[in-house]
Amino acid sequence: MTAPLAFIDLETISLVPKWQHIWEVGVIVERDGTSTEHQWFVTVDLAEADPFALNVGRYHQRHPNGYDYQKNPNNTDEVLSPADTALRVAKLTLGCHLVGAVISFDEKRVESLLRAHGHCPGYHYHVIDVEAMAIGYLASRTDGYDARKMIAPPWKSDELTEALGLTTSDEDKHTALGDARWAAAVYRAVMGK
Repeated sequence: MTAPLAFIDLETISLVPKWQHIWEVGVIVERDGTSTEHQWFVTVDLAEADPFALNVGRYHQRHPNGYDYQKNPNNTDEVLSPADTALRVAKLTLGCHLVGAVISFDEKRVESLLRAHGHCPGYHYHVIDVEAMAIGYLASRTDGYDARKMIAPPWKSDELTEALGLTTSDEDKHTALGDARWAAAVYRAVMGK
């Protein structure tokens, strides 16, 4: 039996630990042979936001409370409170291994969100970082691939994507669900699934 996995990614208002409030969550849960995708926007106070962090995830273009959001007439996204988001994430990740790129960053934010709203994290304490997996996999290849140019961190997702023979969409980059999908693709490529 395969352990349940939760491929997860977050978009936050800053990379500074004090102000890492989550504004978007993307989770892909693989459990009992089924896979489900989930994506939510979260209400957030931007008073302490870092403009760089907001620009990377395109907050103002993609979040329903963003300044440029209304320019897209097809947007119909729901915005959840942090408490509602915490409940959904707690339920979805129960018993799962969290999997992602730089998963230590996301796991700390998830734990803080859950605990702030009365939940104890129920996900497995072993988290899986797909970038580290990919580097180990690429370094072990015996088909002439030279991974030495990529061994030293920080690892660039575009280089890992290319080295693994994967493709990504520019539209999906730096979106929570898009980055969760990327983590799932890397995991499957490395694990041969």
